[in-house]
Amino acid sequence: MRPTMSLERWLDATRLMLQQERDAEIAQSTLENDTLPASLNPNVLLHLRLASATTGLFGRTVLLLTQGQNRELPSHHFGIGDLVQLSVPTASPTPADANDGLPRGIVTKVEEHAISIAFEDLDNADEYHNQALRLDRLVNDATYRKLHEGIDRLAKYNDGPAMNILNVVFHGGEPQTKPISPFTPSTPMNASQIDAIEYALASKDIALIHGPPGTGKTTTVVELITQCVSQHKMKILVCAPSNIAVDNVLEKVAATKPKFRVTRIGHPARLLPQVLQYCLDARIASADGTAIIADIRKEMGALQTKMAKARKQRAKASVYAMRKECQLLRKEIRDRERKVVREIVEHSDVLFATNAGAATKLLANLVFDVVIIDEAAQALEASCWIPLLMGKRCVLAGDHLQLPPTIKSDVAARAHMTLFDRITRMEKTKGVVKMLSTQYRMHEAISSWSSHAMYDGKLASSDAVATRKLGDLAHVTHTTELTAPTLLLLDTAGCGLDEDVDDAPTHEALRISKSNAGEADVVAAHVHALLNIGLRPDEIAVITPYNAQVQLLKRLLLPTLPTLEIRSVDGFQGCEKEAVVMSLVRSNAKKQVGFLADDRRMNVAITRAKRHVALVCDTDTIGKHPFLHALMEHFEAHGEYRSAEEYLSTTLDETPANAFDSNALLSELKKDAKEVCFVVAFAG
Repeated sequence: MRPTMSLERWLDATRLMLQQERDAEIAQSTLENDTLPASLNPNVLLHLRLASATTGLFGRTVLLLTQGQNRELPSHHFGIGDLVQLSVPTASPTPADANDGLPRGIVTKVEEHAISIAFEDLDNADEYHNQALRLDRLVNDATYRKLHEGIDRLAKYNDGPAMNILNVVFHGGEPQTKPISPFTPSTPMNASQIDAIEYALASKDIALIHGPPGTGKTTTVVELITQCVSQHKMKILVCAPSNIAVDNVLEKVAATKPKFRVTRIGHPARLLPQVLQYCLDARIASADGTAIIADIRKEMGALQTKMAKARKQRAKASVYAMRKECQLLRKEIRDRERKVVREIVEHSDVLFATNAGAATKLLANLVFDVVIIDEAAQALEASCWIPLLMGKRCVLAGDHLQLPPTIKSDVAARAHMTLFDRITRMEKTKGVVKMLSTQYRMHEAISSWSSHAMYDGKLASSDAVATRKLGDLAHVTHTTELTAPTLLLLDTAGCGLDEDVDDAPTHEALRISKSNAGEADVVAAHVHALLNIGLRPDEIAVITPYNAQVQLLKRLLLPTLPTLEIRSVDGFQGCEKEAVVMSLVRSNAKKQVGFLADDRRMNVAITRAKRHVALVCDTDTIGKHPFLHALMEHFEAHGEYRSAEEYLSTTLDETPANAFDSNALLSELKKDAKEVCFVVAFAG
């Protein structure tokens, strides 16, 4: 996909890309469903029991399912928002997708011991009492349907509020601005942040806020929202590709104690607890006229209890009559709640939703003065057009030099370019991109690598953080020659610590991602070295690009350090820690580095640290790639270098004896095929 292209070419390319992505998701699901028994399939939960049935928003029936009191559910792939199918297993079960007529619902909550499902029209919940139930996770086409519907609207869009945006992106128009008065920020801001906000307020079509790591992008977005509403009386729609990204912005808006009305669109089960008071359900509960709705819900609950008793007594006529009454009550709830919801949405100054969530009928026919999309560089462009078509102008915030959207299809991933990335590459839109140029997170030795490798040397460090060290923390009692440096390179080259060759079952669904038991030992040793100087476990992050290494390190370290965070690079964007220990894993005779060659992935990983980064890797393998070679050189020039063999020999006396069980744990992981297929998903 090219930065500049006609709408027709973009539509063709995007439809093809979405189909490729859809095919990849279906293929993955089919592989698991066709080749794994139900008891091992992460898309199936067996032996479930109905714990309760309640009435939720819009009269939906919500079932709480468990496998028994205080019994944890097995590892699975079910998540909030997933489409599922409920059934009573028979002697000869058929594939889930073939069971026409079985109730289908949406997962609203996932806990260790239970899972909650909301059904649109389920009047026979009483029939599931005392039954062993099966739950199947289905391939959900809801998101793809919303994306395609959004594309179809874009294809037909020839007169509406977003014409200025479309003219710049697709029709050759030049970005336009209008004069505005200088503003006084409500919180201290640097010059680049003020410049970004002023341009966004002046723009008639598109503005981009480019926020490298630690530059206060979200703070800038929150100030922009405040200025738009408080000073310019605008109606704003704020979106992002994920629920967590939306809630992060909302949480910071809430912290300012806004005097304007804020509402979060989306199911409360998907939201952070800190923002629940702003969700639509909470707004409905506190609105006028909802006491009647609560009474109707109680009446429905009582009816469902009566139905269960009548069913036991085989009183079919009574059950039928009560079901009919439930249907009428459900309709009344829906009608009353829709009226309340419409009033709440129309009178809110700022609405928050995911990109896909903006497709809701609740927002239909609304026009927004500005649509703001945070983390836009992590969003599929097709998803961005869902909210953008509702706005007169837009502001995209993100960083195209950090992680891109997650795309399952390799073909689609190679072809896709985000809207944020496309606009940064267009010659005519260079002026709409405002980069935040001061970072407030990292020591200068960390940020200077990122600045020169990714940002043309334009990223500066605030004086407040430029020289910060671990030793400056009050609870750090002392430092050593290998914990004092900001950068530490622990080199496994020549130490015989090769990446593990997967001799586990070759079945594709059970395939293990890359791991390296020797590197895991080095990581464990350095984590304990950091703890020995006084750092707390929750101040340290262990990051690795490969999920198999994540699982190995978790088994090695979490039993004694439960608050230590161990994640993949993809799972850590947006987070920060005082110290980061990285395991790059790859060490092989062919010098293959796999997706370590993605410079954006390395940029994210290194810039999570405030004061200290330890890089554990085989420089003979990693150094064969030019970008990674430059990273090694930066660590050697601005930090300390040690051979891993030398390092282990000097730290062995200070490290717990059980910290070096990685080979045994790796064998355990490989033998434990059930857990592998559930939690060690292939990552590269």
